[in-house]
Amino acid sequence: MKNAKHPETRTNGVEVRKFALIAIGLYILSEALFSILSLLTRGQTLSYITWANAIMTVFVRWIPPFLIAIHIEKRGADSLGITIRREKYVIYAVGAFIGLILPAIFVRDNKGLITEFIEQIVYIGLLEEFFYRGYLMTRLCNWLGNGKGLFWSSFIFGLGHVISRVADHGFGIMDKALLTGGQAFLGGLIFGLIYLKARNIWPGAALHVSTNMYLYKFIEMFGF
Repeated sequence: MKNAKHPETRTNGVEVRKFALIAIGLYILSEALFSILSLLTRGQTLSYITWANAIMTVFVRWIPPFLIAIHIEKRGADSLGITIRREKYVIYAVGAFIGLILPAIFVRDNKGLITEFIEQIVYIGLLEEFFYRGYLMTRLCNWLGNGKGLFWSSFIFGLGHVISRVADHGFGIMDKALLTGGQAFLGGLIFGLIYLKARNIWPGAALHVSTNMYLYKFIEMFGF
């Protein structure tokens, strides 16, 4: 892949670097806060943990990128990868139906799918595409170019999964945490490439949510 600059690169290199460092700083802050939350909620009921995670996610990973893009960067939704060109509406809708709705028909145990889908939207699949690709990766690509931006955003994505696993379960599962982190790194590369191709988060988000919801269910169904 050529190390070409992202199309939204600003002419002021100092600003590009500043915006990238702000994004990295927000990532570090969010990981610290989520790690503290994991320690505080150990032993609590699942519903309590779910609500705590949802609230933290909204105020740490959903709202701040919008505020930063609007009030600090003085840029719009295009800089967060959430806009869709009008000519893409139909094909994206069809893709979302095939990837998200259709598989539910074939899943044997589809109880709780609506709740799982909401969780994927609020603080897992869609959120991760918005925060890691639409926000963080865009700034890293603006600063470092597409190749390095893709690599480092994927590395950070994998690192975040390692940190969350250790925060949830302690250092005793470090081997599993590293395996999860490696898988997330590879996933980050795939989702990042999709993002660079589409120039928005929605195709990657649909694949991300669909994979999280259905992959293991289908593996169990077919006995792999």
